[in-house]
Amino acid sequence: MIAFDQAFDLLKIGEPVDADWFMEEHSDVPGLDQLGSILSNGPGDWTPSVFQQAIMEQMLHPSNQFEVTGAKTPTLYRAQPSSSPFWEKHRPDEPWGEKNAATFRHGRFFSPQLLTAEQYAKYQGQDHKGRPISPIYEYELPVPLDHESVLRVPTTKYGLSRKGGTFSTEGPEVERVAEANNMTLEEAKKAIDAWHSVYMGSTPQSHEQFLDVAQALRNAGYDNVLWPETASQHYFPPSAGSAFGAIDWGAKHEANWTDAGKEAVDKWWEPSRNILMEQLGIPHRDSMQAMGKHSGFPQWAVWNIGDEDTAPQFRRTLGKPNMEGKIRQTDYHNFAEAAAIAARALRGGL
Repeated sequence: MIAFDQAFDLLKIGEPVDADWFMEEHSDVPGLDQLGSILSNGPGDWTPSVFQQAIMEQMLHPSNQFEVTGAKTPTLYRAQPSSSPFWEKHRPDEPWGEKNAATFRHGRFFSPQLLTAEQYAKYQGQDHKGRPISPIYEYELPVPLDHESVLRVPTTKYGLSRKGGTFSTEGPEVERVAEANNMTLEEAKKAIDAWHSVYMGSTPQSHEQFLDVAQALRNAGYDNVLWPETASQHYFPPSAGSAFGAIDWGAKHEANWTDAGKEAVDKWWEPSRNILMEQLGIPHRDSMQAMGKHSGFPQWAVWNIGDEDTAPQFRRTLGKPNMEGKIRQTDYHNFAEAAAIAARALRGGL
């Protein structure tokens, strides 16, 4: 197997790096073991060690990447409730769980990032009375996410965040839908923009409703729709992205630079910042918006609208995630704590 194929397979498998080994290999990097202390400076009960573990887990899982994976058959993740009082009462012979997760259904949602599936596992647990946090299941998509059967929603940038943009009436996607359905360009644009209503929560509640929304896209040969999870990245930012934002600063006024000097503080954090960027695939710093406060770590979702032969194939159950310390928004107190950590070290008082 050539190196190129090996790299794709590694990305597809998505096995995390051991955190203890990683920290031992990078024991000389200043501040890397104190990222959890930055995020624990604020509201909530989690300790620095809890945040540190969460940051390392997110940072070292290869699925948690800034850009969409280029794997040939990418691994996808899905949070799905393992029980439902209504379902158990009315359909006792159709139990939820792994069997249900492995059964094909139209209109299901996935993510190429484990951290995004974890967010939904937590949301599903806290948003429904009597329902525990959801298990996460792993799948494999039979085509890459840049395949012609994947409708990729155009994106716009806000800081380092990505949010869904607008399809152009003259764009190739709208023209493709129009031609396949004998529609005008305006009608096709309306049909293709249905993705946004689904993203905003208008999820079809029956197969008939699903076809009303998705049939025009299916007729055009689209089996999956890829879009950015804008709300997740802004309101429920992953701790690893927020840790980067807390030492990336955004605009210089975001941080309390202390009397150590802003350039010295920024330089002290550079090795840890570079590691976070490398592991999470963050392409560059942002001079204006601090990730986890104004900006967010890009998150991605895949909506399957095709038939069973094009759908993500079930691979295994990962179980219920530990969500302690996994989600954190940052603010001035976190920037100040990061600056203080660097200042103490620069004065020799770490």
